[in-house]
Amino acid sequence: MAISFIAATGNTQDSAAGDVFTLLKPTGATTGDVILCGVVMGDTVSTAGALPTGWTQVDSDFTTTAGNDGVFIWGYRVVQAGDPSSWTDGVTPTDADVTCTITSCYRGVDTTSPIMGSSGVWGANPGTLASGDVNNTDAGNWAVGVAALIDETANVPGRSAGDPTASRDSRSLDSGEAAGLQLWDSDGTVATGNRSFTASESGFTDGLFSGVIILQVSAAPPVSDTAGSSLLVYRQAVNRASFY
Repeated sequence: MAISFIAATGNTQDSAAGDVFTLLKPTGATTGDVILCGVVMGDTVSTAGALPTGWTQVDSDFTTTAGNDGVFIWGYRVVQAGDPSSWTDGVTPTDADVTCTITSCYRGVDTTSPIMGSSGVWGANPGTLASGDVNNTDAGNWAVGVAALIDETANVPGRSAGDPTASRDSRSLDSGEAAGLQLWDSDGTVATGNRSFTASESGFTDGLFSGVIILQVSAAPPVSDTAGSSLLVYRQAVNRASFY
């Protein structure tokens, strides 16, 4: 079964929200789909964040630049019957002043091991920043790239290079400190070998994050040979009739 993009959405919240952030369920997400989330938290007081109960955290990266700390988190959830339209319970945004989230839904992703691999890195005012490589070993897989930033004013980071080229959603918010986030995917399969993503920003930013994830395609179900089975049953019947 090939991977396909379903929908994406996002959300922004500041510290007035009570130190929680919300992950939204994209429109059209159904049981067995995989929702990928990216979360950037600006001006934090801790070195890690956490996702709501029921979400699997893939990676969490922390930076301290120009006195403005930031955390970026990758995660995913396999959609279950009866899932709510959003998730907030159990979230700890480490007292972030500002948070941006994006959730992007995909069908045809392996539900046991949705992520083949990921790589990400923070940099201070780099202009462009490469995520690092992830080795893709399946020609049916997709790549997803993300750019996130923390700054003093609201801005949306961009893309410079890499397999993910289709922008699915972008968010930014200025609440004393500011954060921005944008997510892309490859909108199709990517070649095997090392895959990467390069984020970009214009002007000075306190911190820029660049990350890439490889989505693992679901294994194809076995093909049922209905015609062959029917022919075998017919031959067995003929043979029994001939014997008698």
